Amino acid sequence: MTRYARRRAGALLLAFATTACSGAQLKGATGPDTLAQGSLAPGSSASASASAAAARATASAAAAKPGAKGKPGASKPGTPGSTYGPVVTNRPAVTPHDVAGDLNLFSGALNTRGISGDEIRLCAHAALTYADAFQTKPEDFNVFWTDLNDKGGINGRKVSMVYKDDGYDPAQAIQAATDCVSKESPFAILGGIGFDQIPGVRDWAESHKELYIHHDATEKGLAGKQYSFTPIPTVEKLGSMFAELARKEFAGKKIGMIYRASDYWKPGSDAFLKAAKAYGLNVVASYGTPKNQANYSQQLIDMQQKGIQVVFAWENALAATEMINQTPPGYHPSWMVFPFNLTTQSLADKTTDIWGIASWPAYSYHDYSGPFASYAADIKEFERQYAKWRPSTDLSSLGGDLLFLNWVAQKATADVLRLCGPACTRNHFATLMTKYKGTVSPNCPADFPRYGGHLGSQAVNVFHTYTGPSGKLGWKPVSRCVEHF
Repeated sequence: MTRYARRRAGALLLAFATTACSGAQLKGATGPDTLAQGSLAPGSSASASASAAAARATASAAAAKPGAKGKPGASKPGTPGSTYGPVVTNRPAVTPHDVAGDLNLFSGALNTRGISGDEIRLCAHAALTYADAFQTKPEDFNVFWTDLNDKGGINGRKVSMVYKDDGYDPAQAIQAATDCVSKESPFAILGGIGFDQIPGVRDWAESHKELYIHHDATEKGLAGKQYSFTPIPTVEKLGSMFAELARKEFAGKKIGMIYRASDYWKPGSDAFLKAAKAYGLNVVASYGTPKNQANYSQQLIDMQQKGIQVVFAWENALAATEMINQTPPGYHPSWMVFPFNLTTQSLADKTTDIWGIASWPAYSYHDYSGPFASYAADIKEFERQYAKWRPSTDLSSLGGDLLFLNWVAQKATADVLRLCGPACTRNHFATLMTKYKGTVSPNCPADFPRYGGHLGSQAVNVFHTYTGPSGKLGWKPVSRCVEHF
């Protein structure tokens, strides 16, 4: 594998859809800035507290002079800045405090660590080392917060996000989380894409009593966790949904799988094989390979000889791209992969038929029509913010979809922080996560009570390759937010 290829592999970790507890807009939503869609379990004390906090914030805002730029009352319904009602730029006059029924995870100063009268500090682990391979910089991933802070922040508090390099390595990810705590004193830690990294950090967070909100990970080890939350599907669910996709699109065809043989990837490939057997799919061969194998020619030649018509690549986008580009001459199977622009824009054969499944929504630069129409307003707002705050970022290139999935994740994070209210504490935030039921366009609905309080969704999006308005091969949504076909 070339040095450039290795750098690209880690860059995937920058796309941390850590809290994508979201989906199609709720009835009555007014536009891309409408975040106020989350709710709490009816009748809960947390719900009552949030309502009271919102009432206090509204009363405080109403007392301010209306109409002045940057002051309460400046925003109009349905326009940027109206997400949380009037923009409140003054320091909240509410002392952070727990309410009856809140979880008792933190005490004393630890309960308000990372949140002050004018700031909320967050810290994330991601593979910053490889950002330049996607023609992106760490600053590109904070555009949502920059724009929101410019509008007044959340309950009068600006949000700051710091990233620590996890090197796409489990041990380094734990060290990155440790550095988050020791150097940044954050309100919560967020975990980026990485099946191998997250379980270790999840265990570390539990033993060190740290709030941790993370991306897709195996369900093994999730039970009993108090401090960790994931709003998106488990690795096992993703694997089984690829089997459902194969049943729907490739019934009767010979299927082969190349999978990463690691402890935290294998639960997904095992789930695929189990579901495939139940559906009567013809899985002819499966090949376990180590991380960074780079050369898959032998497996592909073997599949060609076996007449395999569909290849399932249970690997990251870099490895999947190399697999497709290493396909032997005269062999033209369909593929199932995790969908990233890295793959489609790096293919030697642009006619290859590729399908994908992911927990995030598809993004195609400047495409607001057809299957994108239901969340075109979000795409336009995303592009507007980048045009304003990071105009040098090429959203049509390799990193555009990563930035979009990161942006909608941060949008959903903001919704929970908003619900936490002016009196927000870490105990109250954790309690809200266990009770959160919300839909923040354009991702899938989250319902933590339904899944036991620490998992928010098992819904996925189905993608298929197409040529977008930019003229580049990309991904379009075929099915959105489905748990089964």
